[in-house]
Amino acid sequence: MKDDFYKLQVRQNLQPSSTVGTVNRVWRQMIAEMIRLIQHRSEPRVTKQIDRAGNLYYRVYNPQTGKSATFGCPAEIRWWIEQSG
Repeated sequence: MKDDFYKLQVRQNLQPSSTVGTVNRVWRQMIAEMIRLIQHRSEPRVTKQIDRAGNLYYRVYNPQTGKSATFGCPAEIRWWIEQSG
């Protein structure tokens, strides 16, 4: 009887916990995000930057051409992408 109780406890402890399910979900989300990033690497990348004086500017990298540039407004970015693309 004691052995049966012990076996039941061991079996219950070996069941996947909610932590394992969470880790699996996070892992799947990370892989999906990596695939998304790889598939979209040909799109221009734009990052907002702030200089030491507190002025906002945009740094743009176009992976199709390998060129990068810095601009003061989004309209300039659109023009540059159209011209270089």
